[in-house]
This record gives sequence, C-alpha cells and structure tokens, in this order.
Amino acid sequence: MDFPYTTERRAQRNVDPGALGIAVFAVTNTMLAFLLLETKGIHEDVMIVGMLWFVGGLGSWVTAILEYMNGKAFEFTVFACFGAYYFSYAATMTPAFSVNSGYTTTNEFQNAIALLFLAWFFLFLLFTIAGIKTNLVLLTIFTSVTLTAAFVSASHFMTAMNEGGTALNLQKAAGSFLILGALAGWYDLAHALFKDQKIGWTLPLGELNGYRDSQVEIESQISREAPKIDIDLPSRA
Repeated sequence: MDFPYTTERRAQRNVDPGALGIAVFAVTNTMLAFLLLETKGIHEDVMIVGMLWFVGGLGSWVTAILEYMNGKAFEFTVFACFGAYYFSYAATMTPAFSVNSGYTTTNEFQNAIALLFLAWFFLFLLFTIAGIKTNLVLLTIFTSVTLTAAFVSASHFMTAMNEGGTALNLQKAAGSFLILGALAGWYDLAHALFKDQKIGWTLPLGELNGYRDSQVEIESQISREAPKIDIDLPSRA
C-alpha cells in the first residue's frame, strides 16, 4: 500500500477557524445582551439556553479544536474557555440538571450564581491582560465580557440581598457592556469574511503589535510559495 504525502494537502487542512468562533460569539452575546437589557419588556432568559448550548458552547469548542490543530495555543485556550463558559451558564438554566434544587434558599442560589460569574471574571480579566498586544477590536471584546461578568456577579449578589432595584441597574449595565462587545464581534467577523472573500476594501482592527500583520503575511507567503513535495513510502509486501 502506498502512502502519498504532500505539503499541499497539509496546507489545505490549515484553515483559519477564527471567523466561526467570532460568529458564534457575536450571535450568542447579542441575544444575551438583549435579555440582560430586558429589551421589549422580556424578563425571562429561557430563550438563551439553546443558543448557549448549541451556538456559543458547541461552536466555540469546534473552533477551539480547529485552532489546536493549527497549533495556536492562545486562540485554542480562549475559544475552549468561552465554550466552557457558555456550557456552565446554560447548565444552571437547564431543568435536567436541577441546579437550583440543590440549594435550600433562593438567596443561596443567587449567591452561588454570583460566585460562578466572579470566577469567570478573573479568567476574562487575564485574557484582557494577555490581549493587550493584539488589536483594539479583540481588546474591546475581552474588556466587555470582563465587565459583563463583574456586573452580572454584582447583580446576583444584590438580588440575594433583596436589593432588586440595584440588581436590575447592575444587570442592565452588564447588558450595555456586552452589547458593545457583541458589536465588536460583528465588526471582527466582517473583517474576517471580507478578507477571506478578497473584497477590495478591508476593515482595520487597530493593531497594537506593529509586526503582527506583517509576520502573518510573511508566513502566509512562505506557505503559498513552498514547493510541492511528493513522498511515496515503499509499499509493504
């Protein structure tokens, strides 16, 4: 049996899955921001459960797997953690998990939810610090989700303290920050799609690391110009 191997076939597998990850981020967080803001008087958040499971969570993990295959550690970590974030949040609202039944009082449950978002706040804050040398759009996304997690956590703490008015104001503040991050996600998605389809004009991302784009372009050019090498392994009798 022969095992032909070519660098061309290998290159075909090295697609950039970032657009998928940004797309599911933008869609999921746009909906979540609308619910946090109680748009059109909607007070219940059950509509977001399916999106958290099958759009944000699943889509982020698929992206993470593809980023891992491309050898991108930072992107893999970010998308894998975002997927876990969506899944963990969805589980608290999914009846099959009966999360709230494990608590004796509603206030205890609200404090537990607040601690959940507080834990994610610390991780998102670390992502924000690590993303300082990426670009303004990505930094906006990280900053918005960090502030969203902080304000949602504070909102649940206030709910546990029976401070309903303050809790609602904090929740809406979280929604405002998240809609900003979602808009940044839509912008980043447009940038990726326009670039992939070779549309004549591109959207600037506000690069904070001067040589980042040039390095990517150099690596891409080297990959395109690499000679095609066919290696046929000897067949076994």
